[in-house]
Amino acid sequence: MIPTWTIWLDGAAYSGETAQQERAVPTAGRGWTGKQTETRNCIRIGGPPLEIQGKTNLRSHLTRIMDRLGDTIEANEITLKRCQ
Repeated sequence: MIPTWTIWLDGAAYSGETAQQERAVPTAGRGWTGKQTETRNCIRIGGPPLEIQGKTNLRSHLTRIMDRLGDTIEANEITLKRCQ
C-alpha cells in the first residue's frame, strides 16, 4: 500500500491547487531560468484535505507551499498527517 498524507496549515486543510492564477516570483535565489512561467496556480487552504500518495508527490506539494510562504500565504505551523 502506498503511504498517504494530508497537509494542514495552522489547523486548516491544504486542498491542492485551483485553476485561478497568481503572479509567480523567483524562489530561493534561483532566479528565472527561461523555463519558468510568469504565473502559477493558486493553492487552496480550507475545505476537504487533499490526500497525497507517495513521498515524491508529498515533496512536490510541500514545495508548492514553501514557495508561497511569506508571499501569498502565512502559516505558523505545517502539520503532516498520515492517512490510515
